[in-house]
Amino acid sequence: MRRRHVASCLIWSLLTVPLWSAEPFPYRALVTSDEVSVRSGPGESYYAVQKLTKGEAVEVWRHDPGGWYAIRPPEGAFSWVSSEFIKPTEGGLGVVIGERVVARVGSVYSDIRDCVQVRLDKGEEVEILDVQRSDTSEGAKSWYKIAPPAGEFRWVPGRFVEHEQRASRTAAEKPQPTPSTKPEPSTSPEPSLYEKPSAAEAGADKLMALERRLREMSTQIEQLTGKRPPGWVGKEGSTGEGRLLPVSKATTIPDALREAELHLSQIIADDTLTWDFRQLTTRVEEMLARAESAADRGQARALLLKIEKFEDIRQRYMTVVAERNSINRTPPSAVTTRLTRRMELKTDDGGEKYDGVGRLTQVVSQKAGAPQFALLDDDGKVLYYVSPAPGVNLRAYLDRDVGVTGILGILPDQNVRHVTAKRIEPLDGKLVR
Repeated sequence: MRRRHVASCLIWSLLTVPLWSAEPFPYRALVTSDEVSVRSGPGESYYAVQKLTKGEAVEVWRHDPGGWYAIRPPEGAFSWVSSEFIKPTEGGLGVVIGERVVARVGSVYSDIRDCVQVRLDKGEEVEILDVQRSDTSEGAKSWYKIAPPAGEFRWVPGRFVEHEQRASRTAAEKPQPTPSTKPEPSTSPEPSLYEKPSAAEAGADKLMALERRLREMSTQIEQLTGKRPPGWVGKEGSTGEGRLLPVSKATTIPDALREAELHLSQIIADDTLTWDFRQLTTRVEEMLARAESAADRGQARALLLKIEKFEDIRQRYMTVVAERNSINRTPPSAVTTRLTRRMELKTDDGGEKYDGVGRLTQVVSQKAGAPQFALLDDDGKVLYYVSPAPGVNLRAYLDRDVGVTGILGILPDQNVRHVTAKRIEPLDGKLVR
């Protein structure tokens, strides 16, 4: 019988996150072995979805119990959504037409789609990759194969990946062969087009990574509480202190525990940045000490564990918000100034309206398959390389400030940022120079 992991996958992905680690997340890592299975959850019991080969790069977002690393869905990953909840639009996109629509993790090996990590909001846009029709006991059913939505992860065993910086140091320590006297023909792209990111660009990358992590964590918190936290406007100097708990009116331990459950619900209904569980924790610990029955003690311990998990989420969320605010207070360079302007181009719910913003220019390169366009900052530095999706005409927007929506990625051979443009919009007059 096929194992089902819908509930367990959701619990693992939201609640089994370790306390904030010294490891700066997310970070790039390299696969160190061939045929490494990527799974839908943090364990061997979760179904495999694809494989990675030695040398492939992954983006690690956290370390989970058991030595499992949560990674951004790699190239080729996909999810499934029932077609009744998606309305196709132009450019291979679709709009969610239901509330809290389930997205199911897909596998290249079978049609199994039991693992659920993310629920999609009404009006959310998805990228449709394919459609599948199947016959069920209830009749014909259609599924849309979509690009993994924000908030989804995949998992690999940590022993099979190594931090990119450590891997580079290891390679540098190996004995190097004696260089040949005959110079090898250069196959590298033009230095002006593919130079390594400057310190300012590295800082901009960190800022964007923190924004991505805030979006991921906001989705997780919303799934738990039903409310999206305002992580984009974290208050300066916030202590996280919430309001005082009212005096308990309970006369028995069971009544007091039910009252504590209600207080916990009220606390997490507030903004995440104001969560404060200290009073509630003290009150439940006192109940545990006074409880006489095993059932009451078990319920009190379960409630303390639940509070601990929410406190863990709060601490990690506050850490990311504080680091992001710290970067925003740093005097901006030319590159970070452009990205700060980009942050002003937000959707109504605080998300980014575009995947890339800059002045569109044409790139001349002799390397086969190299991108033909790039987004530049005010100083002419490359922010992203751009390739058009089928049917998208970029030439009509050359030498203009534009916002690009599409698929973000990295050119693996040059280690530079890249976006496949599905939509492009002129922003002339919207960017302050």
